[in-house]
Amino acid sequence: MSKISGSFAFRQFELVQGRDAWKVGTDSVLLGCWCRIDEAANALDMGAGSGILSIMLAQRDENLEIDAIEMSEEAVDVARINIKRSRWADRLKIIHGDIMNPNLLHSARYDLIVCNPPYYPSGLVSSEETRKSARQGEGFSLMDVPHLASILLKGNGRLNVVIPAQAAYPFIEKANQNGLFAHRNLAIRHSEEAPLSLVLIELSDRIVKPEHRTLVLYNNQNPTQEYRSLCESFMLF
Repeated sequence: MSKISGSFAFRQFELVQGRDAWKVGTDSVLLGCWCRIDEAANALDMGAGSGILSIMLAQRDENLEIDAIEMSEEAVDVARINIKRSRWADRLKIIHGDIMNPNLLHSARYDLIVCNPPYYPSGLVSSEETRKSARQGEGFSLMDVPHLASILLKGNGRLNVVIPAQAAYPFIEKANQNGLFAHRNLAIRHSEEAPLSLVLIELSDRIVKPEHRTLVLYNNQNPTQEYRSLCESFMLF
């Protein structure tokens, strides 16, 4: 396929990457390692891109059934290759379509939703059309995620997202308006001196006192022990 650009090796699988947008990033890797998957029989990867989150979930739980929905035809082509090459293809279903049309999904409700959503606010132009589609969202935006999740989650189901740190408060406010409340969040710094860059958030329909933690990724350009411990099942440090 002409849009393939190299590959990225994990411990138990390898991903081909899209030439433009759908490349392996720290954000998806962190979310795939951090999200809790206990007591989940099925999961939805909302805006699946290359399929990285779906494949990570499948590695973590040998019984989990996963739907991965993606509207970009190019990204779906990449995801299909990655899923087919993995050892868990029988439990991974890639769906080409718009998440704004939930009738496309195989399951009516999910125990777990994971999402690395479009980041850029509307009006911020990125340099390449494909990257613009992936990050600005042709079918849904960052602030659409809470509403969609409130429809697609089972009772006590969990939404897990990774978003820019500056978007965390408005995102949580929007989630609260849709009946979803933060249970855990993990703030990410590249180094001790660096500002917060990402926040990973777990939400559900239950109101609890949320757990707040911070993870520093590097110390003197070396991965910290906390980062290694979180991602050791996947990453080749």
